[in-house]
Amino acid sequence: MNEILDTEIDTSDFLYPSVQSDSGDFEAITPVDTSGATSLTFVVSIKGKEYFMKRLKPELKDNQAYYNLYHKEFDLGQRLDSPYIVKYYDLVEDDQSVYILCERVCGATLDQKVKVAPEWFTTRRNLDRMFCQLLDALEHMHNSHVVHTDLKPQNLMLTRINNDVKVIDLGFAFADDYTLSAGCTPGYAAPELQQGSSDTLGVCTDIYGIGKLLEYIHTETDRGLPKVYRRIMHKCLHEEQSKRFQSTEEVRKAILHRKHVLRNLSISSTILGVLVLAAYIFFNTSTGVGFAGTILWSMRKVSYDVDKYQIFYKYCANDSSKCMVVGGRVSADAAGEDDGDNIKIRSYIIRPNGDTSRVVAIADSAFFRGKNFTSLYIPDGVETIGFRAFEHCKKITVINLPPSVREVGDYAFGQINSLRTLHLPDSLEKIPIGMAHNAHQLTRVAIPPKVRVLPLDVFASCVALKEVILPPHLERIERGVFWECRKLPQITLPATMKYIGEFSFYHCDNLKHVYLHAVEPPQMCNAFSKSSKVTIHVPKESATAYKANIDWKDMTIIGDL
Repeated sequence: MNEILDTEIDTSDFLYPSVQSDSGDFEAITPVDTSGATSLTFVVSIKGKEYFMKRLKPELKDNQAYYNLYHKEFDLGQRLDSPYIVKYYDLVEDDQSVYILCERVCGATLDQKVKVAPEWFTTRRNLDRMFCQLLDALEHMHNSHVVHTDLKPQNLMLTRINNDVKVIDLGFAFADDYTLSAGCTPGYAAPELQQGSSDTLGVCTDIYGIGKLLEYIHTETDRGLPKVYRRIMHKCLHEEQSKRFQSTEEVRKAILHRKHVLRNLSISSTILGVLVLAAYIFFNTSTGVGFAGTILWSMRKVSYDVDKYQIFYKYCANDSSKCMVVGGRVSADAAGEDDGDNIKIRSYIIRPNGDTSRVVAIADSAFFRGKNFTSLYIPDGVETIGFRAFEHCKKITVINLPPSVREVGDYAFGQINSLRTLHLPDSLEKIPIGMAHNAHQLTRVAIPPKVRVLPLDVFASCVALKEVILPPHLERIERGVFWECRKLPQITLPATMKYIGEFSFYHCDNLKHVYLHAVEPPQMCNAFSKSSKVTIHVPKESATAYKANIDWKDMTIIGDL
C-alpha cells in the first residue's frame, strides 16, 4: 500500500510585498510576509519582470521528502499549460537550498476574497464563471494524468484583473509517476486521501475538493449558495466515489443545466406565445399595426409596472416615487410622438393614483441586443446605468449622458458598432470595464476630470478613435484600454501617471508620439507592440531616469517637455 503524505505543508501565497531589499542574483527581492513552516516566499524581479519565488528553508534542504516535493511540484507544473493554472518557470539549487520560480499573480485567494467581498459570491453569473474556469483547469490536469488532491480556499486565486481563476500549489499533487507523495490538508481531504492509500486516487478526488470549496462559500457567506449549487455540493461530497460526479464535464453540465432548460423553455414558450398572439390579432383586430414589435417583445420576459410608449418602467422596491427602465420594444411608434425606432426615456411617469415616479436608473441588460434601436435619449435625473444596458445596440450613433449620471455598469455601451459620439458628464468618477469596446465609428472621447483609473478594455478595438482627452489626475491605465485603436496618432498622459498596463497600446499602428508628463517613470508592463515606433516625450529633467528604468529603457525617449 502506497503511503500518502498527511503533513500540512504551507501553501504558496501570491500577495503584495510588505518589505523591500536587494539581494543575490535578482534585481530586487521582496519577502512576502506569509511564509510558513517549510518555505520562505518572495517576489523577485528579473529584467524588470516580477516572479513569485518559493524557497525551501535552508535547514530543511537535507530532508529528502521536502526536497523531492519541490522537484515534483516543478516537474508537474511545467507539464501543464492552462490560463487557469499558475505557470512554473524554473527550479534552481544552490549551496543553501532549492527554490521554484512561478508566475506572479496579483489577486486574492478564495478565502481572502470571501472575507473582503462576500457579496461577489451571491451573483450567479460570478459563480458560474469562476467554477467553469476551475473545471477547465482541472480537466486540463486530468487529461495530463495529474490530480491536484489539495483543493482548498488557500489554493485557489482570483486575479485582481478580471477575477480569473488561478489554481496554485501542486506540491501535494498525484500523478502516474509520483504515486508516493500525494498529500492533503485536514478538513478538505477526500475520504480516500484520509485512508492513506493512493490506490483509489483519481478524478473523483478532485471532484470532492470542488464540493469542499462550495461548502466553504456556502458557510462563509450570509446568503449561502443558490439551490442548484447546493445540490452539486452534496453530490460532490458523497463518501462513495461512485456516487459523486465522475468527471469535470458532468459538473459543468449540472452548473449550466438551468441555462439549457431556460433556453428550451423560452423557445417553446415563444413559439406558443406567437401563435396565440397571432390568433388574437387575427380574430380581434382589423390591422396588424405594432405586430412585429409585439412579437419581438414576446421573446423577452421582463416584469414591469408601466408601459409608456413601449418603454417599460418598474417601481423601485421600497420607494414607488422612483422607478427604473427595464426594457423596451421596437416598433414604428416606439418613441411615442417621435419618429423612428428610438429609445426615448421619460424623466418621470404618472402612476395610476395620479402621483409621479422619477426615473432614476436603467436596469442591467435593459436593451441588450436591441439591434433595431437607432437613437437614445436619457433625461437628466437618471443616476445609474446597469451592466450591459445597451450592449450590442449596434445602430445607435449618439450617446449623451446627463450630468445626473453617477454610475455606469461594465460593458454598458460595448459592441455599438455605429457609435460616433459618446459624451461623458463631469459627474462620472469611475469608468466601467469595457464601457465602449468595439465602438468602430467613435473618433473622439473626453474622460471626465475626476476619473483616476481607466480599467480593462474600455476602448479596445475602437479602430477609428483619433483623439483622447485624459483627465488631469489620471493614475492608472489598465490592460488593453486602447488595444487596436489603429488610428490614434498621439496621446498625452498627465503628471500623475503611476501605471500603464499590459497591451494598453498594442496594435495602435498609427501611434507615433506619447507625451508623458510624469516626473517619476510610471510602472509600464508590455504596453506597446514590439514593432511599434513610438517616441516617448518626457520632462527634460527626467529623461535620464526613463532611459535607465527597466520598463522604459528600450523605448525611444526624448526629454523635451
